[in-house]
Amino acid sequence: MDDKQSTVFQLFKISHLAQNINGRPLPGNSNTFLDYYATFSDKFLYIGSMKLEVDQRFYTTPFLHLPFDILCKLLHVGKSSFSEIFDFTNRVSTHCFAQVSKQQIMVDPNTRQSMEIPLSWRDKYGKMSTGSPLIMKRLTRPATCILNVTHKIQASDIDSQGHTNFLSYIKLCIDVSKRVAVDGCYHRFSTRSLENGLKEFQIRYQNEVLLGEEVAVHVWEAADRTDQLCFEITKGPDVCIQATMAFFQTAINMPKFHLLDSKI
Repeated sequence: MDDKQSTVFQLFKISHLAQNINGRPLPGNSNTFLDYYATFSDKFLYIGSMKLEVDQRFYTTPFLHLPFDILCKLLHVGKSSFSEIFDFTNRVSTHCFAQVSKQQIMVDPNTRQSMEIPLSWRDKYGKMSTGSPLIMKRLTRPATCILNVTHKIQASDIDSQGHTNFLSYIKLCIDVSKRVAVDGCYHRFSTRSLENGLKEFQIRYQNEVLLGEEVAVHVWEAADRTDQLCFEITKGPDVCIQATMAFFQTAINMPKFHLLDSKI
């Protein structure tokens, strides 16, 4: 994995891979983590919210080039959703260098409306909950943004459920943030502050987008803090996702990362 690919975006992809492994039974053994396959393999699960938190040492240590483990635990079980946490830890030092939290909602495949998770599963695993549900608060987009661009959904953006893949939205936000940096549109931010490294990425999914539809990406700087960018992707009058990116405010020596592409 080269420097350009050793970005925080890879952590989202790896956590998704880990979840898929958890949900797939081994040959001759139908048991899976949290009875995931037996309960949800024929169900529709949509991601409601996701959050990535990164230790700044991720940018100075080749964590993804060293043996590491992903530890998954159940955070919360609700009536129609559940939340999990994926800890990325160094296998030798057990240091946690990143954490991905994810809330999933079970939906009706026809109406796309939320539906109740089987009571037997909730009763069995609800008592294992260790925290609160992952819910991102709604953002209020200002009248004027620092950038508004359009994007037409391509076949490569679509997942097996026929709508835009959750990772495509994340990548779109990251790509647009780089474009704003290159164009010098930030008022509170500079390329130097971005190069301190991404500290947190949080995203909330609201409405789906299908192949060939056009969306608008809006970017603005948070009014009440100097370390955060805000995003909203819309389709006509409908909000599809909202997201925030927060950056470290202190610089550290980053010999492993020389390009802005490697920081966000």
